[in-house]
Amino acid sequence: MKKQQTGFTLIELMIVVAIIGILAAIALPAYQNYTIRSKLSEVPVVMGGIKLGIQEYYHTNGSLPTVAASIPGWSADLDGSNVGTISMALTASSGIQGTLDVEIDSSNAAADVITMTPSTTNGTISWEIACTGIATDRCPER
Repeated sequence: MKKQQTGFTLIELMIVVAIIGILAAIALPAYQNYTIRSKLSEVPVVMGGIKLGIQEYYHTNGSLPTVAASIPGWSADLDGSNVGTISMALTASSGIQGTLDVEIDSSNAAADVITMTPSTTNGTISWEIACTGIATDRCPER
């Protein structure tokens, strides 16, 4: 009389482990990319209050501000869990820069900067986002 087989054979278990390994090899890079993008997406949110102040200033005065203190709601202390500092370049374009605390793409976290620069056309402001030290495909959108 034959003994009835119970449980899984060693080859079946090895196949399952191999499949799990392949799925993990695909999922981990995708998850890391998602994590980096979620950290980067905080920068435009934190800088959003400053954008609103610049737009208010523009609609009130007809020009972009060149002095940070003149922007309604300006505070140099704005930060988030991933944003180190926010500064405004005092130029005619009044660009805003957000420096990241976390290391994203390079070994020097201070080089990871997102810059939002306004431009005016027919009384409306549009914002251009540029990234320094961050891969282009990871740079947040407007």
